[in-house]
Amino acid sequence: DTELTPAQRRLSLEGCADFLEQKLHDELGAYRELEKLLAYDLADYTVHVRMARLAEASGLLQPAAAALVRAAALSRGAKRAQLERKAAALYEQAEQPETARAALRRALVADPSDELSLRALYPQLIAPDERERVTTRFQEALFSALASEPHEAELQRCLVRTGALLE
Repeated sequence: DTELTPAQRRLSLEGCADFLEQKLHDELGAYRELEKLLAYDLADYTVHVRMARLAEASGLLQPAAAALVRAAALSRGAKRAQLERKAAALYEQAEQPETARAALRRALVADPSDELSLRALYPQLIAPDERERVTTRFQEALFSALASEPHEAELQRCLVRTGALLE
């Protein structure tokens, strides 16, 4: 084991995970094998996304969410927001509302015009200054997108939908 290169170690652990998942239908065992990649610092975006899927299938909501957060950290923009939003949903299911809100906040930082994250986060915000900050940034991002694509129908619909939410 000590004579393996990092690439060989990763290939070996992923092969074990493949066997456990595909042949034995053991999602938890596959997750545990991929978890070893974290200890060796050999996990990348695809490993984190796979770990999230396997953990969720195994009923491990918090580890699934944490894996999505790690994948999100390796992403940008709308993709990052999508991963953070999914992590937030899992944290909510795991009864970790503060951690879920933090994930939604990160989603809006990654993509300030992410309507789904705004819709999930806004009702949970109590502090008026935070509500104002979140909505102002969202509106600025949306207006900026509309300025560059004024005839984009989806952006216009988003403006109408979120206008009702923010009133």
